Amino acid sequence: MPTVTVVPNRDYGAMNINGQNIPVSRSRNRTRTAVVGDRSYELRPTSLRRAELRRNGVLIANASGTLRSYAPGRGIPGMDAQVKWTQAIDPTDVAVGQAMVLAFGAGAPGFVLRTIFFWVDNFS
Repeated sequence: MPTVTVVPNRDYGAMNINGQNIPVSRSRNRTRTAVVGDRSYELRPTSLRRAELRRNGVLIANASGTLRSYAPGRGIPGMDAQVKWTQAIDPTDVAVGQAMVLAFGAGAPGFVLRTIFFWVDNFS
C-alpha cells in the first residue's frame, strides 16, 4: 500500500503519495480530481452529505458524511465519513480514495448551511 499524506481542507486540500505531489483540481461543481499514474480519481458530491468516488469514470465507492463535518471550526472535513466500496479494488484505490474523502469530505455544503453553522459555532 502506498504512503499517502494529506492536507485536509475542503477548499485548498493537497495530497502526496510516496513522496510525490499529486495534482488535485476542483471543478465548479466541487468535484475533485486527482491523477495518480495512469489513473484518474474523482470525488463527486451527489448531495449535502454524500459523494461518489470514481476511478477512470467507473464508480468504485460511495462516501457519506455527517452534518457535523461541515461546521466551519472543523479541521478535518472527512473525519466522520464512511466509505462503502462497490467493486474489486486494489491497495492504491483504497489509499487514494480514503485520502480524498478525509481531505475534502463527502458531499458539498452550500452557502446557507455554512452560514448557519458559522453562527451556531461562534455565537452560541
